Amino acid sequence: MIDELALASLDALRKNTLVVVAEGNYGEYGLRSIESSPRWCLTVASCSPKEKFRSTVKFASDAPVTLEDIEGYSISMSSSGLNEDDDYRLVRTDGDIKNRKCIMVIEDDYIVIRPSSMEYNYPTEVPLVQITKETSNILCNYFELVAAQEGNLLAFIKASLRELVIDTPLVSEFSGRGPCSFFTEFMKPDLSAPGEHVAGCWPIDVPLGNPKVPYFFEYNVLSGTSFATPLVASGVATLIVEKNFTVSATISAAMTTADKLHDKDLFPYEFAYGAGVFNLEKAMRPGLVYEETADNFEKYCYPHRNFDKFCFNLNLPYCSATFPSGSQGWDCKFYRKLRSVEKGRCTYFAKVKFRVATIKVPLGSIEFKVVPDTLTFEGENDEQSFALSIYLPNTDSSRYSFGLVSGSLIWVKETEEADEAELVVDSPIILSSRNIPYQ
Repeated sequence: MIDELALASLDALRKNTLVVVAEGNYGEYGLRSIESSPRWCLTVASCSPKEKFRSTVKFASDAPVTLEDIEGYSISMSSSGLNEDDDYRLVRTDGDIKNRKCIMVIEDDYIVIRPSSMEYNYPTEVPLVQITKETSNILCNYFELVAAQEGNLLAFIKASLRELVIDTPLVSEFSGRGPCSFFTEFMKPDLSAPGEHVAGCWPIDVPLGNPKVPYFFEYNVLSGTSFATPLVASGVATLIVEKNFTVSATISAAMTTADKLHDKDLFPYEFAYGAGVFNLEKAMRPGLVYEETADNFEKYCYPHRNFDKFCFNLNLPYCSATFPSGSQGWDCKFYRKLRSVEKGRCTYFAKVKFRVATIKVPLGSIEFKVVPDTLTFEGENDEQSFALSIYLPNTDSSRYSFGLVSGSLIWVKETEEADEAELVVDSPIILSSRNIPYQ
């Protein structure tokens, strides 16, 4: 079988051209739902936004129904000139607003409120607040209870949508899960980026919404890994242009500075979100980078698939390998090289953290060693090598149908000034059993 994407992207790598790939929207099939994703490409998963603009629905204190504030999240593309300091009274309508079905609207000035479980996400010319189906039912029940009190429907919505809700992103349910179905020895996806409810331009002659009741608009709101990928692609293009990085250095910078999702139990961990959520600001100052050549990729990966050498010898910005299930002791050794992209002399110290193990081994019993564990770089472009050894006493699976160990190799820069920001180079470690099932 010939993988055209792999061959074309390898040739692009030789010309210092980075190929950024959407991992696909087959997450419902579970593990190994990424079909083809060459290890020299940057593969992007979708996650929810880190920031949401919140609006709040409130009931008056003397209303027949009393409950806590109901929060909705705006995906509006228009403010329609509403006064952001005012509360607007909610009224119910059974009709359409400019041919858009709605639950209820603001009196005089329109704000459409719609449950998020509706089949289609319509872009609108009026402000829109997306709420849960449960919240929608509560609001509709409220209006039914007070229907007899005509003109006294005491529910209000705050027009201001400026309040930000910062939350840890979650991997989108539709986003594919790694590892790649053909090559389970390496980590995919590489990065995550927001890919839910993305607003963008749309051909005005292409209908939107329900095919039975189409309408036309110059914008659309869609979700998918294809909408997360352009965000990463534009960011890494900035790295290549502004920092004059090679393709592999760009991938390294993007992955080792990503915002981590380690505080969430997001099984299958790195196989769901990669190194984390892409952060361009941090990627502009990676400190150190891992680099590899197209010749070495071809040497280890084609045509003989020397995965035993590929996993441990290729200078990748992560450490990934597979181990045999049921083994009473398994060890591996990764060889890596780092290049400094900072001016001046600097020193980094190694830390290794294991967060999750689905094998019958306590995290504290996993043995590891970094040699050397201190790297000193004399200046920009200076290179230093090291080796990471890992030993698993037992590889029997305990929690899932296959074994998995998730962790990080972190290089921390020595700081001389007390107020100097800590610079870290965080490389994922993902070890998994060889019998990763299709789901």
